[in-house]
Amino acid sequence: MDLTEDAFRALARSSPWLWQSLHFTRHGEEPVEAWVNRPGELRVVDADGRQTIEREDLGQARGVVWMSSTADGGPQRTPEIIHRWPHEVEPVRRSDGLVASRPDSFAQEGDDSVSIDYGDPMYTNYFWVAMLDPRELSESTTISDLRVDTHHGRPVWRARIRPVEGYDPTCGCCALLWSEISDRDEYDGDWEPDPERSYPSAYDVALDVRTGVVVSLEPIDGEASALDLEILEVDGGR
Repeated sequence: MDLTEDAFRALARSSPWLWQSLHFTRHGEEPVEAWVNRPGELRVVDADGRQTIEREDLGQARGVVWMSSTADGGPQRTPEIIHRWPHEVEPVRRSDGLVASRPDSFAQEGDDSVSIDYGDPMYTNYFWVAMLDPRELSESTTISDLRVDTHHGRPVWRARIRPVEGYDPTCGCCALLWSEISDRDEYDGDWEPDPERSYPSAYDVALDVRTGVVVSLEPIDGEASALDLEILEVDGGR
């Protein structure tokens, strides 16, 4: 695959269809070793040996309930919510196999609705979920300084990324690209930025080419923390 801006964006939205199991170490101030098994299983061991296990069932805490009536005013019916894992649906793919367009997370199918349960189990906060499936980098961002590189011996694509209006993080409280834009998204319309707060103007981001996971994220300035992930195993292999 050739690295272009479009290809980088496509890789950022492709993670749900690139791997099923992942073993990695997160380095830094709070290092952990983690195992993700899709769908819905996570095990994390911290530096003190404490183990966290999370399991999510399909549709867990993600349901939507609504009512409809027939055109002739007949009895109301509760439509069925059909939950599916991302790997159970097929995205629109580019010629290189990366994802050009993802299925909407919620869509109508006849009289019923289909909910695609995106997102792996969370550890600590939703930054964890976003780094494993960084689709938020694929839209409403400016991407520059593209380069092919390695990270802990694995091929990566690097870029400098800035959020712009419309940036839609997995969760505004813990966006990959923490910024005034993400904070404004998180709080109400009366929110004003703290003049003492120093937001990064951009981030250097590396995506693992095999998995689409964010393995390195470094603010070029400001107060945000960096991320350093070392992937050890993917789908049973290096």
